[in-house]
Amino acid sequence: MIQWFSKIMMGQLEVIEKKLKGKEGFVQPGPYARKSFDFLAAGGMSVPSDTKEKKQFFFKVLPMIAKSMFGNFHMTKSLKIDPSKPRKMANPQLLEKIEAFCTTHGVAMVGYTKLNPNYIFDHTAVKYDNVIVLAHEMNEQRIQEAPSMNTEVMIQETYKDVGGTANKLARFLRMRGYGAHASHSVRGNIILPPVAQDAGLGWVGRNGVLLTEKLGPRVRLAAVMCSIENLPFADKENNPNEWIRNFCDMCGRCIKKCPPKDLYEKTIQREGGALTHVDNKLCYPYFHKNYGCGVCLKVCPFSKSDFRVYKKAFERNQRKTEKRNKKVKKEIL
Repeated sequence: MIQWFSKIMMGQLEVIEKKLKGKEGFVQPGPYARKSFDFLAAGGMSVPSDTKEKKQFFFKVLPMIAKSMFGNFHMTKSLKIDPSKPRKMANPQLLEKIEAFCTTHGVAMVGYTKLNPNYIFDHTAVKYDNVIVLAHEMNEQRIQEAPSMNTEVMIQETYKDVGGTANKLARFLRMRGYGAHASHSVRGNIILPPVAQDAGLGWVGRNGVLLTEKLGPRVRLAAVMCSIENLPFADKENNPNEWIRNFCDMCGRCIKKCPPKDLYEKTIQREGGALTHVDNKLCYPYFHKNYGCGVCLKVCPFSKSDFRVYKKAFERNQRKTEKRNKKVKKEIL
C-alpha cells in the first residue's frame, strides 16, 4: 500500500517537473545530468512489528514523509506566483535578513554557489542558477542510536523541517520582489551534496554525504535557487575542506561498517567528472527496512569529535610525511 501510494505520488510529481524541461528562461540540465531515484519505492518500507514502534511509524514517520512529498509539489507549483520581472541585486541588509531568517528556522549553516547544470536531475529544469544552500543539524544522540526508530523519526523530521524552510525562504524572497525556486531535501530537483560542497559548506565523503566543519555528516540539506546575482558565492576552486578527501581515503570506516555494503571501495567517476559513492539499489531497501539506517553517519569520526581536531592531526601527519619524503630524496641524491 505504501509503495503503491509512493509510486502514484512520484509519478504525478514527475509529470509536473517534466513540464519545466525545455521551458524558455529556465536553466536546463547539463549533458552529464543524472536521473532521480525513487527512494521511497525502492525496496519497500517495512512496518515495525513492535506495537510502540508501529504507532510511531504510522503517527510520526509516515505523516512527516507525506509532508515532505507535498513540499515537493509546492516547490514546483509555487513558481506560478514568482515575480514576472524579479529583482536581481540585493543589498547587504537583505543578505543579513536571509541568514537571520534561516537561523530562526533552525538552519545551522548557509552557503552560496553558482549551480553546475550537471547537478540538475535530467527530467526537469530550474528557474535560476544562483543557489542558497541550507544545512540543518541532525541530533547527535539520535544518530548514535542508529539504526533505531528514534533515529528514523529524527531523520524524517529533519528532512521535513529543512525542506519546509527552503519553501518558506522562497516565499520570503518572492514577497520582496525576488524570484525563487526551492529544492526540497527529499527528492528535490538538484543533487544536493555536491552543490553544498561547491557552496563551501564541506566536502562529500566516501559515504556520499556532506562532511561539514561544524557538524560532520550530521546534516540534511535543501536549497533555494534565486534571481539574486550578487550573492557571496564560494570559490569552488579553493574549497578549504578539500583535505577531507585525503582523510577519507585513509579512514574508510563507513565502508567497513556499512551493513548492506552499498558504499563503493573505489568511488566511481562518471563522464563529466561527477562522483558516485553509493549503490542506491543496495542502500535504500536496507534504509527502509532498518529505521532509516544512519550507520555510516554514526561511525564517521567527524560525528563524534570536533572537525578541527582531525584537521590538525591530518596536517601534522602531512608535514611529517613531507619531511620524511624530503629526507629520503636527499639521501638518494
